[in-house]
Amino acid sequence: MNNNQLLKIAILCFLVYISLFDKCIAVPEGSIYPPLTFSLANGKKAKIKKFHPSIKLLDNQGNSVLKNNTALSLMKSCGTCHNTDYIERNNYHAQVGLNESVTSIIIQSQQVWNSSSGLFGRWNPLTYRVLSSYNDTLFDMGTAEWIIAMSPRHVGGGPAMKSRYSDQVLSETLNNKPFDPETHYLDPEIGLIRKWNFQASGGLELNCLMCHMSEPNNKSRIQTIQNGQFKWASTATLIGSGIVDNNGETFIWCASEFQPHGYVSAEVISLSHPKNNNCQQCHGRECQCMEPVIFKNSLENWSVETTGELFSSGKLIDSGMNLKNKSTLFLPWDIHAQRLLSCTTCHYSLNNPTYQEKEYNQSKPTHLQFDARKMNINEYLYTPDHNLAKGHTAQGTVAPQFSGTMRNCRDCHNAESSHSFLPYASLHFEKIACQTCHIPKIYAPVRQVTDWTVITKNGQPRLEYRGIHGQINDSSSLISGYTPLLFLHEEDKKLLRVAPYNLIISWFWVNDFSNQPVRLYDLKAAYFTRNGLYHDDIIKTMDVDKNSHLSEEELILNTPEKISVVKNRLQSVGVKNPIIM
Repeated sequence: MNNNQLLKIAILCFLVYISLFDKCIAVPEGSIYPPLTFSLANGKKAKIKKFHPSIKLLDNQGNSVLKNNTALSLMKSCGTCHNTDYIERNNYHAQVGLNESVTSIIIQSQQVWNSSSGLFGRWNPLTYRVLSSYNDTLFDMGTAEWIIAMSPRHVGGGPAMKSRYSDQVLSETLNNKPFDPETHYLDPEIGLIRKWNFQASGGLELNCLMCHMSEPNNKSRIQTIQNGQFKWASTATLIGSGIVDNNGETFIWCASEFQPHGYVSAEVISLSHPKNNNCQQCHGRECQCMEPVIFKNSLENWSVETTGELFSSGKLIDSGMNLKNKSTLFLPWDIHAQRLLSCTTCHYSLNNPTYQEKEYNQSKPTHLQFDARKMNINEYLYTPDHNLAKGHTAQGTVAPQFSGTMRNCRDCHNAESSHSFLPYASLHFEKIACQTCHIPKIYAPVRQVTDWTVITKNGQPRLEYRGIHGQINDSSSLISGYTPLLFLHEEDKKLLRVAPYNLIISWFWVNDFSNQPVRLYDLKAAYFTRNGLYHDDIIKTMDVDKNSHLSEEELILNTPEKISVVKNRLQSVGVKNPIIM
């Protein structure tokens, strides 16, 4: 075969490739799988299957969003082919602990103000606010404010859509009970309890696009939620796709970009399998995880902030961060990412026929070597379980019934064959977690102290970090990383293994009267005047260098005098017998 023949073949392959994306056929009414066509050398047309059919975008009444320029409902739009009710119910990312038992969580943490094992009700000292229950002595955070506060980390649905007391949709709730936290919120400016208008804001639906759109506009989604426009959040996720615009006040659908009968091509929305960047929207949003790796520590970058874990294939030496001894660090940030694994490789749908071997082997009748009665792909696509496989994490207490469903190191790696040098190898594997030896050091700085006994000028707690010399998120600060501490970690069947930890110490005031953390509103009132300045007695007692400003070193309760002045200030705003925990 000569060069001319090779050139002709190359040109033919290129033309076939181009025609593959250029021959879309308009979607007829009722069609869910419009074909793509491309021309063959003999002039005939060939058809190929698309990843996903075109979608008719519907509102919550089942009408086209173009009809009255209404908000997109993904529960209705996706629900034409998938059982979205099933998907929402079987989805701990959506339910986040709603209606789960909290008895063990309360006993374990000794925090009686917990009302759930997940984001919706389990108190976290990093985020601080307490989700109020109807019988709480002091009102702190209602459902609407929880939706706004958790918008960077909650995908919608569950308690953001339906009542915690019933299956009633929040936008239809007509609860006139005074100070009910489901229908009221605490005004952060004046501390009064006001009623939230769910009829105007709507509920926050489960947002399928957050996981199944290649580049969802998460920034626009979060801003829309924080503006109180809950029902428009899914629409806001599509900003940038060309099918919807926002003029600053309202969203406007671009009818010219739609196919006939209100359909939109899946390629326009960029629907795809969940990718790493989809997971990073909530678990590590402040991260440029391509080379060179650049990240910031914050609660929006939750994984780095709390554990230092960064799922990236980039090498440490190529990072944009100021790492100690950087020129000698040839390791990747994560070896599994370097080996082309993705988040869903381990955290997959529990009834996915491709990945369910472990779950199948655990549940099949013991007298069978093989059981052919598995879910077929059509059934799976209609009712895909969104309770994703998960491991045993110390901080993750939501959906404990699914802990241990994820494949662990020993499920993928043959440790016995690769650790023949170890004496009593099986005993090592039984007593020591693989991460103990194979993750001896973390190369990112992590939070060490969260101190809510004091408040900084921006209304945040005093923070301390380990693994960094200098200010956090300062490009000139030297990052040395840290060596995790080793503790016994409880896994399935009460099995204890030595495993690495990052310990975060938290300090906060507790209201002895209500037996829960002092409300953030009261804490700010104790420290600041209405003009946002520290009270004079706070300055007088804490300002060691007498320059009328409080530095980070001064803003710490390290003397009896400092503790006393803050305690008195808290009592002056109505906190009964405040104590530090």
